[in-house]
Amino acid sequence: MKYGNKIKILVIEDDVILTALLQESVFNADEFEFTITHSFEEAKELLACLDLNSKLFDIIVLDLKLPGGSGLDLLKGLRATGNEHPVIILSSKSAEDDRIAGLESGADDYLCKPFSLKELYIRVKKIIKRSPAKGVKHPAVKVFISGDLTVNFNLREVFVKDNRIGLTPNEFDILKYLIENKNTVIERSALKADIWGGSPITNGTIDSYVSRLRTKLSPCGDIIETIHGIGYKVKSDD
Repeated sequence: MKYGNKIKILVIEDDVILTALLQESVFNADEFEFTITHSFEEAKELLACLDLNSKLFDIIVLDLKLPGGSGLDLLKGLRATGNEHPVIILSSKSAEDDRIAGLESGADDYLCKPFSLKELYIRVKKIIKRSPAKGVKHPAVKVFISGDLTVNFNLREVFVKDNRIGLTPNEFDILKYLIENKNTVIERSALKADIWGGSPITNGTIDSYVSRLRTKLSPCGDIIETIHGIGYKVKSDD
């Protein structure tokens, strides 16, 4: 959540009309500050700047079809550097395989064109709300430790042994939800309702998130157990 500051959005989208509509719609100037680029190369340069100054942007809205390159390649490159900035994909590709590919590449949300500007606004605000606030004093630290896995809920940090693991907001929220309900079977429908607010997320998409989460947590990934046909459970004696 941003406190007293504008939410800084980087929009990477080649549709000039759409980017103009974004700025003139529910995304009012008192609350949001836009940086807009229409090309792959310029977007690549802007994303590289995040390595030097992580506060340049709070969230990235990314189109997949760009002049000069693929938005998916930009996303993969961003995540390869360990960058965890929230990313919402905008795409005319609505097939489940395309959505899963975007989410598996590190996107936090995927919105198919045409879409409602109000819906995009709600999704942006939801992701920002659960992202860690910069410069805000944290309450008493709440930490989960199981073997080599350490999860700091307040700082939204995850460590395997001494290595910090970069998780996207959705990945962290899934892990947090399962840990907070450890040794309890959590149905996929509960994850949809409590993490995505009932948005049309498929079971296959959730399974992809969990699979990627397990891979990132390796060798501690087996703490998340699949309950076939139902959902997931975090196993812990701690």
